[in-house]
Amino acid sequence: MNTKVSSSDQTQELHLMIIWEFGRVIEKEILADLYSNYQVLGEYEINWDKEYFSENLTRFYGQNLPKNSRKERHCGVGEFLLVTFIDNSPVYDCVVSSRGSEFVNKNVFDSKEKFRKLTGGGHKIHATNNPKETAHDLALLLGANYSDYLQKYSKLESVCRETISTFFGGGALGWSSLEQLFSFLNDHLTYVVLRNFEVLPDNYYAKDHGDIDFLVDNLEKAVYLMGAKKVHRKDYRVYYQIRINGEEVFIDLRSVGDQYYDNKWETQILNNRRKLLDGFYVPSHEDYFYSLAYHALIHKKKIADDYHGKISLALIEIEPDVVSDELTFDLFFQRLIDFLSNNEYRIVCPKDKSVYFDTQYQYSDELMDEFSLLNIQEARPFLSEHWKNSSGCRYFQGKASTEDEVFIKLGICGETVKREFVVSKELFSEEKMTIPKVLYYRKNKEMNFVVFEKLTQFRTLNQIDKARLTNEFLETVFEGILEMVKVLHKTDIVHRDIRPANIIINDDDVPVLIDFQFAVDSEREKLKELKIVYRKPSTVKHLGENYARGRYRWDDAFSALVIFDEYVNQSTEKLFQIRKELVSLVGHKEIFGVNSGQYDKFFWSTKNTALLTKLKVNLIFYKVSQLFFKRDYAKKINKNSELLRKLNRVVQ
Repeated sequence: MNTKVSSSDQTQELHLMIIWEFGRVIEKEILADLYSNYQVLGEYEINWDKEYFSENLTRFYGQNLPKNSRKERHCGVGEFLLVTFIDNSPVYDCVVSSRGSEFVNKNVFDSKEKFRKLTGGGHKIHATNNPKETAHDLALLLGANYSDYLQKYSKLESVCRETISTFFGGGALGWSSLEQLFSFLNDHLTYVVLRNFEVLPDNYYAKDHGDIDFLVDNLEKAVYLMGAKKVHRKDYRVYYQIRINGEEVFIDLRSVGDQYYDNKWETQILNNRRKLLDGFYVPSHEDYFYSLAYHALIHKKKIADDYHGKISLALIEIEPDVVSDELTFDLFFQRLIDFLSNNEYRIVCPKDKSVYFDTQYQYSDELMDEFSLLNIQEARPFLSEHWKNSSGCRYFQGKASTEDEVFIKLGICGETVKREFVVSKELFSEEKMTIPKVLYYRKNKEMNFVVFEKLTQFRTLNQIDKARLTNEFLETVFEGILEMVKVLHKTDIVHRDIRPANIIINDDDVPVLIDFQFAVDSEREKLKELKIVYRKPSTVKHLGENYARGRYRWDDAFSALVIFDEYVNQSTEKLFQIRKELVSLVGHKEIFGVNSGQYDKFFWSTKNTALLTKLKVNLIFYKVSQLFFKRDYAKKINKNSELLRKLNRVVQ
């Protein structure tokens, strides 16, 4: 049974009616009826540009209505009349409409149905069913706020009559300002601006971070309401542009269910949102901290310089007593892990394939179980911001059974982990070789790691301000580096990745060499080139970076010399002698790489010389044989010529 209900808490309601072009044949009768039953506030002749009519209609009704749609053909695309009016005695009832059962203002609904019959049926007349719909339509049609409009025009003695041809809720001409857009969205869309909102609404772009990032409850609705245009054709891309004050502004529209964050978390972010004094919605302080930490660690290939400060401030908002020295990405990541676990949220791969997704931060209970097999407790992320590098390694710290702190390095594969363990164990026994003490290693599918005693200091050479380096400090550091090179030569091991980032300076300013996962000794079967490199030589092409002697060419003494010249400007007598010794060691232990489609192998420099000779002899033999015996040696000549060319390039 339907029960009619009068509105008790609001004595009057603002509504509007549209008489589309083909319904205006009975315009006089409709206006006479409205004036006799309601308090008419305004009449607006509206003429949408025909080029944008279908676009406006689509946004107005929130459904795809292309050019020459049935709706256009039925209602017309010419000038239409908008009438705004007040119902001073609203009565609500449940009726059956084209959308099914609805609870509507029965007075206005009945008027609409009566006028539709007079126009021959169909939908040549549009009217609002409740104040919420009125607010939506009013904002799109006139750019007006429901309450402001009601307050202003209900007090006028005469009816407002205007002709409008320029505005339609942003549309092709755009919004006049971000404030106008936000004001409209606040009433009609559940959204938040996810981050970089400090500059809004005055500026559209945050330095170094670009576009405005929205999270919305309904993507399709958001697109219609904003008048957003898709920038890319691919379905998974959610990169749009809207027009603000004549300027194209780019936005990302993330939505619930797109797995940008866990779907349950996306819903909670919207449920917990807060409104800033600037007039738009952002995540709660808690959701902002965790979503920003997640974005920096999971969604970014490289963490921007200002993220640490932003995340720190966000954490202080929810935890004012946090110690400033503890504000590290390790703390942020550990808090994020706990937050996700406590709320049963997951780290998920976004449906938008253009979003970078760093799988390194997805570690499981199985990994913790692997640590516990070695009786390592309280394992937690370490140097987590440095996980984003070409080595693909992850780092943890924890406590051994002896209560000593340990450092855990997850390698690329079991092969590199074992190599680091074997080489580190051998070199640690050398008297003048300063490296971390290696304890264990594990190889188990994708959970491959090596465990060291944790150093008390973890500042690398490249983290020290060069301007503050004293001669005494430099003498200590490079004397240690020289001894390292000598030990490497003595043991026939080539590190291949000696650079400032792999040299830790301990409390006594003594250098400690780390990262032996790609070290080789081609004379020993167990330390020859790794299988992973044979399969994919590009794995090691960046080793040594600018400190390598060349691409696929490594000489540890040469790398140490390059570092010396980079850090030492004014040489003392001791530094002069250190450099002289380094120069004398360059070229003694060098490794080259030759890479072709069928020929992947690495050689010591002396063997390169022998190979050069062999290839030259082969080339002469095949050319002479082809000349005298008239046989086709073209393939062999080409192969040897290509290898010779590559090898010559490597050894130059």
